Amino acid sequence: MDESLTPIFNFRRLSDRLITSGLPSADELRAVAGAGFKVVINLLPDDDEETLPDERATVEALGLTYVQIPVVWTRPTHDDLIAFFEVMAQHAGRPLYVHCAANFRVSSFMALYRVLRLGWRVEDAMADVRAIWEPYDWWQAFIARELSAGEMLRVHFTSPPDAGQLNHLASILDPRTALSLGNAAEPATFEVLVDGDPDRAKLAASPHLRALIQPFTGVPPETLALLTEFPQVMLFNSHGPALATAEMAFALLLAAAKAIVPLDQALRQGDWSPRFHPIPTVLLSGKTALLLGYGAIGRHVARMCKGMGMRTLALRRSDDTGSDELAEVFPASSLHELLPLADALIISLPLTEETRGMIGAKELSLLPKDSVLVNVGRGPVVDEGALFEALTTGVLSAAGLDVWYTYPEHEARSGFTSPSAFPFGELDNVVLSPHRGGLAYEEDARFARMDALAEIINALARGESPPNRVDPERGY
Repeated sequence: MDESLTPIFNFRRLSDRLITSGLPSADELRAVAGAGFKVVINLLPDDDEETLPDERATVEALGLTYVQIPVVWTRPTHDDLIAFFEVMAQHAGRPLYVHCAANFRVSSFMALYRVLRLGWRVEDAMADVRAIWEPYDWWQAFIARELSAGEMLRVHFTSPPDAGQLNHLASILDPRTALSLGNAAEPATFEVLVDGDPDRAKLAASPHLRALIQPFTGVPPETLALLTEFPQVMLFNSHGPALATAEMAFALLLAAAKAIVPLDQALRQGDWSPRFHPIPTVLLSGKTALLLGYGAIGRHVARMCKGMGMRTLALRRSDDTGSDELAEVFPASSLHELLPLADALIISLPLTEETRGMIGAKELSLLPKDSVLVNVGRGPVVDEGALFEALTTGVLSAAGLDVWYTYPEHEARSGFTSPSAFPFGELDNVVLSPHRGGLAYEEDARFARMDALAEIINALARGESPPNRVDPERGY
């Protein structure tokens, strides 16, 4: 900790990029600048008797950004708090210094920010307040009123994002949104539930629930069935993982078409024979790809296929079948007409009653010789036995699979659960991946998930029509 800052009245370091205090002197503001902080947020009105004379000029002369939110000591308001949330979002990621006269206003606002924006428990957030002061009656009433969030959209995450994702999400959410994390408080009051595996108890926990957001693409059949008991709850899914999933699909396409896995395994053993006795591979440029599913994932895949010089066809289950610059789009009824054209069949469909077994022995037999199949949607969209048969008899040249038919019940069984009743792992012409296509660990990819969630949540907070609404009866 920079020792030059600790003498500031009621100084607190909340993180490496966030410090708070009471009123600083001009010299202490220079120390703040010297410590690398870039933004000064002042919650004092100009007419407050504690105000530092001409603070704005002092701060700006130091090359710092100055923001003032005049919070009247005896009358803090909801609009003041929303303005504070907006400023915190505007300057997210920058080193911030927030002050008032005694760190009373600031500690209270920061506690509300941590609870309503970062999902902290109230008792944890208020501990920092009480380490500085015990709020007076009117401040207690203000804090209680804001915690009740009467004008806020309450959103609950059953499985919290990590700290970096959460801070990013807080910076882009509408200020009228309040977050809670983990086990819901009793009684639960949230209106929006973000949960990838909801059960009946979670959906019934809050009488105010009106929206469920699944934080990934596609909705499990169990969730669709469960929601028939909660007709008042709107269902949305997030397309945040779409790009990562599309890249996995394209990686599987290339790996399968070029026989990368058997070539790699041979050379690891010092075996150069594939150089002299080549394994058959597929040239993709100039060929035709058929995409089953033309949503967010499908469009990303289409762009990649186009970049490879492939003709791209797509089936879409909705009535919107107009072609675009990436693909020629057809209705689902055209499947059998298009399969004979598909040198690469790439599947990104969710599992519904309509899509289960959509690709069976008959459909596979319609594909041209040397075709490649990729599935990043759901395993049972393709008939399990028919797929294995097609790969062993040469009906299919190769396949790349990220989705399966059998999954471990829990992590403890993750080391010894076969993904299928058929031994796909014994086939050299199959690339296997353990359903991790949507996972990406780069910051941009992780934040993209939060961007997609925020798009839905912000629309709900603003009374707008959110994207990616799912019809539970149709499954998409």
